[in-house]
Amino acid sequence: MSESHFDVRRLERYDSTTREYMLAIITDEDHASQVELDCGQIAWQSTLRHDRLHRDIDPQTGKPHFRFEDIPEHDGGEFQLVSLIAEGGRGAEFSELVMFGKRLVTFDDRTGLVCEIRDQSQLVPRNILMTGSGDEVFKGFKAEWATLYNDRLVVGSHGKKAPRNG
Repeated sequence: MSESHFDVRRLERYDSTTREYMLAIITDEDHASQVELDCGQIAWQSTLRHDRLHRDIDPQTGKPHFRFEDIPEHDGGEFQLVSLIAEGGRGAEFSELVMFGKRLVTFDDRTGLVCEIRDQSQLVPRNILMTGSGDEVFKGFKAEWATLYNDRLVVGSHGKKAPRNG
């Protein structure tokens, strides 16, 4: 089996010579994500945080040592992501981040929105994942995790016991 295009990108991004890794984490504020914008409009926000991990190699032993670098907010370590899309009065409940090709993608576990994050703070809606077939009552997919498998983005939830019939 040959390596896929995205697998090659991952290998190019991080290989045995990589010494610095960009880390990212996103908040899921649940009910606390609702904010009022300066114009008075209701929106939902989440915080995207960036930091760095450095890998140094001990020249004597060849063993790696890791060092964490906290990037201050004013140096680009923290951004607010604002969404105007909600379901049931809730939104911007982002639960996962994945680099898919060259795109940083996040998933709203309330609305089912799949968004690309551009320029650290711009949310670009790309898809909506639905619970069930999507023909029933509107209910966004509760995406809790995602991973890359070859050239595919796989998204999952927490298991939920199916209701009993009859």
